[in-house]
Amino acid sequence: MLLTSFAAGLRALRSRPGLAALLFFVNLAVALVLSIPVGVALDRAVATTGFDGDLAAGLDFVLLADIAQRSPDLFIILSRQLFWIVPFILAWKAALGVGLVHALRGDAAGSFWTGVGRHFRRAFGMGLLYLAGAAIVIGTAVVIGTAIAAMSGEVWTYWTWVLIVPLMVVVGLAKIDLMHDFGRIAIVLEGRPVFAAFFAGIRFPLKHGSTFLLYVLWAVPAALFWVLPTVVEATVGASILVFMVQQIVLFGRAGITVGWIGSEVAYFEAATTPRWAPDVVTTDEAPDTQVGLA
Repeated sequence: MLLTSFAAGLRALRSRPGLAALLFFVNLAVALVLSIPVGVALDRAVATTGFDGDLAAGLDFVLLADIAQRSPDLFIILSRQLFWIVPFILAWKAALGVGLVHALRGDAAGSFWTGVGRHFRRAFGMGLLYLAGAAIVIGTAVVIGTAIAAMSGEVWTYWTWVLIVPLMVVVGLAKIDLMHDFGRIAIVLEGRPVFAAFFAGIRFPLKHGSTFLLYVLWAVPAALFWVLPTVVEATVGASILVFMVQQIVLFGRAGITVGWIGSEVAYFEAATTPRWAPDVVTTDEAPDTQVGLA
């Protein structure tokens, strides 16, 4: 079922390029909506610090530390943006998830926007529950890391915060993300309400362990496409050619999202489709093969 579902995702990627294009352009619009207010707030925060030229060239941790030292109100100004950015991102992720599931379902594929209109409210409500789960994962990792560091020496403290805690957070958030995907699938394919879909999303990957392997098969290329634009810009520098390459990479990332969700939908449909036993021919239904006596 694992390889079959992965192949179904590849077929969805190949057969629905328009869906990938839709995600690409909407993602650009979302990025624009997010970047303009944050950019304006950052510009106002550092207008009197003299770092405007450095910010135009690029932002690194040393520069960020210098800006914070010169302008202590920077993080307060930027943190205010989170009050609308976080709900906005949650809303877009909810719409993206149910829209893709509705468009890629195998029995009656439909419009992306029809899926958003039908299932968005429940998907957004469930997203808040999984956001709480993600916060619990991060908090647990920090508590465990603090406990390990307090009971160990300097070497263990270093490796705890450099390796153990980040690994716990990445693995924990990946599991939450996987369960969230199948929760959205349960909303669209089974019409479940918020809490029922939430628990269905948790149960399904635990019952079908190979879903974690399916997640990894798509997570690896997705991670490469995620960091590739930054690597290209850092290596080559800013230019029109690099910008065009980045757009191609971002389109590829949208295509991977289509294939990824297509694979999960195919897996869910295959796992939940009843497998009927073959018909058994009874005595009454058996053909009459007796030969009459002369």
